[in-house]
Amino acid sequence: KGGLKGKLKIHDKDMDIKIDAKTITSLTTGEGDDCDGQLMDGVNTFAFTAIGSFEMGDNVTENVEFEACGVDNGKNNEAPFDNLYVSCLECGYNTGVRMTDDGDMDPSNDNDIDGGNIHLHDAIVNPVTPNQQAAASSAPEGESTSSPEGESASAPEGDGESAQTYDPQAEPAGSPDVVTLESMLLSKVPTGTPMVLTAIVENHGGGSDGTPVTLRWTTESGLQGESAAVVNTSGIANFVVTVPAGRVEYTAWVGELSSNGVRITGF
Repeated sequence: KGGLKGKLKIHDKDMDIKIDAKTITSLTTGEGDDCDGQLMDGVNTFAFTAIGSFEMGDNVTENVEFEACGVDNGKNNEAPFDNLYVSCLECGYNTGVRMTDDGDMDPSNDNDIDGGNIHLHDAIVNPVTPNQQAAASSAPEGESTSSPEGESASAPEGDGESAQTYDPQAEPAGSPDVVTLESMLLSKVPTGTPMVLTAIVENHGGGSDGTPVTLRWTTESGLQGESAAVVNTSGIANFVVTVPAGRVEYTAWVGELSSNGVRITGF
């Protein structure tokens, strides 16, 4: 568990709810699980749990467990969109309550993402269960319990260490851990509207001020652009953009580390 890095951050403006979970406790493909009405196939799906704070209005509860699941359907401008569902049993909250498409009352589409993008950079490797470990240790001599040909049971390439061996102290101080781009829930604005997108950079060991951030965008017609800024002492870099007509997707980059995507449509 110590090798899992990342965070779950949600701001539900309509319900005045904020979720800020910085401890990821498990990660699987979610194969065979039900994700708020969608059966996950384990190919482009994911499921994880996280511990953090739940804020509703002025009330804040710490050390709350959240469950999240979803599907990466690629960078599609049309259905099927990416899908994300987050629930908190002890809070009595889930995102399926509020995420409904315009005029679409199909419950299976309630968690479609229309203001961002989910991208699984590397394949998720499900953890080995105790039963699988017992079967491996008791396999007859000469028989193999490894993964089928073409599949890997090791950590995905680029992850460095597995969850069991990761040492956070091995990373140099100041290296970026997570980049978040907000506003994540804003999806439609009038064409030509100036708006501020905020990139939040969390560095290993702190000290993110002065970190250069690049905001990149791609319009519906394929035009691309970028803008640069520097993180302030609060770990924030602000970008003022003018939203063009049609769909445009924004991402923030620190070196080779990218943020979540923010997809906005100018109308």
